[in-house]
Amino acid sequence: MRRLFIFYFLLNAFPLLAQPAADNRKVVEMIHADAIRSMPYNGKTINRLVGHVQLMHNGAMMSCDSAYIFSSSEFEAYSRVVIVKDNTTLYGGQLHYDGATNMAKVRGSLVRLTDNTATLRTQHLDFDTKQNIGHFFNGGTIDNKDNLMESVEGYYYSNEKLFTFADSVSIRNETYDILCESGNYNTETDLVTFTGATSIWHKDGFLSCHYGWYDKPRDYFHFSENAYLQSDKQEIWADSIFYDRLSRQGDLYGHVQMHDTTQSLIVFGNKAYFTEIPETVIVSRQPSMAYYTLENNQPDTAFIRADTLHFVTELNPAYAAKDTTPSPALPAADTLAQAAVDTTLIDTPLPAPAAADTAAPAAPVPDSSIRKIFAYHTVRTFRSNLQAACDSFAYSSLDSLGRMFGRPVMWNEEQQISANEIHFLTDQKELLRADFLQSAFIIMHEQDTFYNQVKGRDIIAHFRDNDIYLADILGGAQTVYYLQEDSLVTNGNLSESVHMQVELKQRKIQRIKYYSQPVKSDTYPLGKLPLEKATLKGYEWRSSERPKSRWEICSEHPHASRRAETAQFLRPAFPITERINSIKGY
Repeated sequence: MRRLFIFYFLLNAFPLLAQPAADNRKVVEMIHADAIRSMPYNGKTINRLVGHVQLMHNGAMMSCDSAYIFSSSEFEAYSRVVIVKDNTTLYGGQLHYDGATNMAKVRGSLVRLTDNTATLRTQHLDFDTKQNIGHFFNGGTIDNKDNLMESVEGYYYSNEKLFTFADSVSIRNETYDILCESGNYNTETDLVTFTGATSIWHKDGFLSCHYGWYDKPRDYFHFSENAYLQSDKQEIWADSIFYDRLSRQGDLYGHVQMHDTTQSLIVFGNKAYFTEIPETVIVSRQPSMAYYTLENNQPDTAFIRADTLHFVTELNPAYAAKDTTPSPALPAADTLAQAAVDTTLIDTPLPAPAAADTAAPAAPVPDSSIRKIFAYHTVRTFRSNLQAACDSFAYSSLDSLGRMFGRPVMWNEEQQISANEIHFLTDQKELLRADFLQSAFIIMHEQDTFYNQVKGRDIIAHFRDNDIYLADILGGAQTVYYLQEDSLVTNGNLSESVHMQVELKQRKIQRIKYYSQPVKSDTYPLGKLPLEKATLKGYEWRSSERPKSRWEICSEHPHASRRAETAQFLRPAFPITERINSIKGY
């Protein structure tokens, strides 16, 4: 009789164990309780466990101060609730557990979940003890090493050590602040992934995209889907950006656009590589660039394309040494001409150089940076009144000199100038002077099939408003030009001299000055001009290489600046974290 009583007591006191063997997977096992009390509840008898209560299901140890046992698979626990499963520990003030669904619903003024590397704090957390998946809602915040993350809702996958976030996601560490629609964080690999409309602030600027990830141990970023990067000097767009913060270098792919406001420069391409130290950009896959100026409120842009564009910015040694001595300028036109000719002049001599001012002007302070541009292979340029072609091109802001190599040629309206090399001087707004070195040749369309020609070893050309007005022909100077009467070509003139100077107006020869003897000049009526003399040796009209419009150079449309828009964006304020931090007793 005593044994029967004990068996009956066990059945009623421990209903968690009173299930058929087939349902063991749903049965919650009681490990310990200081006391067990039976009590009525909704017309049936339930048991209350009090003091150091320990229960187990699916390998999860659940402890609390007291628990109400409703069935073999369902109970509620109160006060100092703790769930331990593998390396995951969950703390709360109240727990409702359903063994049939393996779901632990933990509530409290503060609920915490830790996995040895990160801590999730919330007030509402559901944890699946079989799948080891936690779901928080109504706000949660996570601390991990140097990372702080919060969102309205999210999941924790204990087996994968993965947190996922949804709705108003904010992330912060010592490197950046992030706002995004959703994101993932792996506590084991320290990898952060963000999706949806994403805004990122860092010490060097601002970035936005619709997908990306950050590998914190490697300090390596990836941004894609409308990626946009902004710094004090630049705005960058691309389909995809990879950036290694340790080496401070990166790659950009797809619809790349880089806008440098300090240099009035926009660069386009489909692939770009950049380094920050030294400051270098190499653009390939349909690269082009646009250099824009504003003259009298009228925009004017020079477009350049090549197989590869290479940009370098480096410290000016003169600035570093605090040397304010200006770089030597190119020799004046008069000096070049006088140095190359004999003392015997024919026609009006060149004007003497102006007397030096007794008060030397103050030396300009050099720019702190030197900017260099290199273009390789199949280079073409287009500006409204000036076009050019060559195989390679180099420009340095140190001396404002550009250099063209590989069959270089320039066109100005109906005028073509070519040489083995072309060096030109600019003031960043317009062309001032160009040196055409070795086998220099100027061809000017006069009328119908008539072309004026100027040839020499070297030609020093001077420009005003991007229009040539003076040319010094040095060494083996030859000209063919046609004379008009009443707008009709009537005569052809052939001239030869060691050196000569040609004055032009609206790209037409106005006057020729000869230097050194002998001088040969013959004029022929048009009908008697020998055909073989109508063109000088080396004549080549290269109009097929000439860009007809900027669209042949650059078919891209520049993006509108987003600076004003992004300036209105608010950095993450972490209101959920602030609310949870304010919980009394935390």
